[in-house]
Amino acid sequence: LGQEAQGRPAKVAIIDTGITDQRRTDDWLQSIDRNESNIDHLHQFPLGNTPEDRAQRDQYLDFDAGHGTFGAGIVQQIAPDADITVYRAVDSDGIGSEVDVACAMIQAVRDGNQIINLSLGCQTQDDFPPIAIQAALDVIGDWERREKREDQRAVIVAAAGNFGDTRPSWPAAFRDVVAVAALAPDLQPAPWSSRGFWITCSTVGQGILTTFVVGTEAPEIGSAAYTFDGPNPWAVWSGTSFAAPQITGVLAWQVQFRGAAPRQALDTLLTEGRQIPGFGQAMHILPGH
Repeated sequence: LGQEAQGRPAKVAIIDTGITDQRRTDDWLQSIDRNESNIDHLHQFPLGNTPEDRAQRDQYLDFDAGHGTFGAGIVQQIAPDADITVYRAVDSDGIGSEVDVACAMIQAVRDGNQIINLSLGCQTQDDFPPIAIQAALDVIGDWERREKREDQRAVIVAAAGNFGDTRPSWPAAFRDVVAVAALAPDLQPAPWSSRGFWITCSTVGQGILTTFVVGTEAPEIGSAAYTFDGPNPWAVWSGTSFAAPQITGVLAWQVQFRGAAPRQALDTLLTEGRQIPGFGQAMHILPGH
């Protein structure tokens, strides 16, 4: 993205597993505030307090450890000046309640964030939308109207899910949410990505490289326990979770450098790329591997 007249950096919320408190020395993620409420604990599981449980907790990263750190690094790659705030709403195994996510969404908008990234989601019984998330979207809409922020309404971006089918995944499938599916590096649909009429757009989600955390993966994740050394680890990960923050990053860049309101930035973005049935407007942002 070429730089134009610089404006105020966009305010971006990452609602995820939190942010690592492992401080880097390479200028990445330095400006993100850390506090007890948003730290990714990395080593919470397995539950239990036997010597074996404690040893396994200390030895291996949880399955979703570093997920929020990874997403924040993607946003910073695309919008280096973005004012990023991280909210922890799911644990380091990727498990959380819709109420916690809903509360974080409301708080993020009230804190003035212009773009909200939700690299999380689930399918539901009978495909009914989660009540708490619907309530959060209603509360956000009412608050923005009451505060006369109609022309500055926040954009909520969510990962479409990795279910490989057309069933809706929430919160991405809500009408007021930008649903992001994943493409392979050759810009063809990723077979494991959720897809369907409810998808807004898509970008490469396979083999994305960005910031990670220090630690060793559990052997269950792969054939060997891979160790990410400090203090400045990077990693490769795949999923719609890592397509969504690319869209968030582009929107943040447009808000800052083109002076666009968040919704205007979205409208502009959706004129680019090409239509792929079931994958919305497909575009190339970061390369995959």
